[in-house]
Amino acid sequence: MQNTNDETPHMREALEWLVRLRDEQCEDATRSAFNRWLQSGPEHRAAWAEAEDLWASFDPVRHEMVALRKRDKAINRRHALGVLAGAAVTGAAGWHVTRPGFRADKQTAAGETRNITLADGSRVNLGGRSAFALDFSPDHRRLSLLRGEAYFSIAPDAHRPFSVSAMGAEIDAAGAGFNLRIWSDRAQLAVATHKVAIRQPSGMPVRVNAGWQASFDHRQVFAKTEVDETEIGAWRRGQLIFRSVPLQDVVDELARYRGGRIAVLGKATARIPITAVFEADHPDDALRTIADSLGLTLIDFPANVAVLYS
Repeated sequence: MQNTNDETPHMREALEWLVRLRDEQCEDATRSAFNRWLQSGPEHRAAWAEAEDLWASFDPVRHEMVALRKRDKAINRRHALGVLAGAAVTGAAGWHVTRPGFRADKQTAAGETRNITLADGSRVNLGGRSAFALDFSPDHRRLSLLRGEAYFSIAPDAHRPFSVSAMGAEIDAAGAGFNLRIWSDRAQLAVATHKVAIRQPSGMPVRVNAGWQASFDHRQVFAKTEVDETEIGAWRRGQLIFRSVPLQDVVDELARYRGGRIAVLGKATARIPITAVFEADHPDDALRTIADSLGLTLIDFPANVAVLYS
């Protein structure tokens, strides 16, 4: 990836200062040097504000770095940047998969896809950096999509219902074919065959028929819209299709195929709607296209971390 303007060195310097200042061994001389750097120009202050935004977006990583520093008082700033980058590979949306109490029965690495046949004959196409857990018994079939994306072809069973959970909601899906994707704050369901019902902890079930899609979280189902059936699960053919999707969600999706972490600085920038079709095998090309089209700065850091900002 290439830098797209001359401000990149300031951003790099700001991130270096950020890591130095959060080192428990940081000395007064270092803080004084930072203050001189910060006051030496408005471009430094702007870069510092953006670096702090980036740090705030890595909530799980901050905790990991604090724990690391407690174990190793001699950690240096470049090692810290590497840890920041490496730990960020998981990202907030997938962090819960590795917490105690959560176990993924099947999962994929970045860029990996798997075709899985379950014991009942149902099929799951699992997208990049995705995971699910199973709970099958003689009287029920349950699957929890923990992160990422999957296409489901559910085998009918007159005696055992099949439900898929995501974002705190349950999808009743016996006999249906559908795609389910988890974003940072919601899930998106697109139905290819038959129909499904989305159930929240409170409220009436919402039916979604073939050729329709709906986004939902644990509280509500948002407006249903028609969808081109050829686009449902298009990632299985190597296409990543976005229709007015916020930029942050788009780059999170690209990261599942690229690996590493992609951060967008600035709430307004992160909300820019993107309509595009990208090749899953070339996520870096997609990133460059986004940066060029929107006039954003694209920089990369160690351990496959990229940052987009205006």
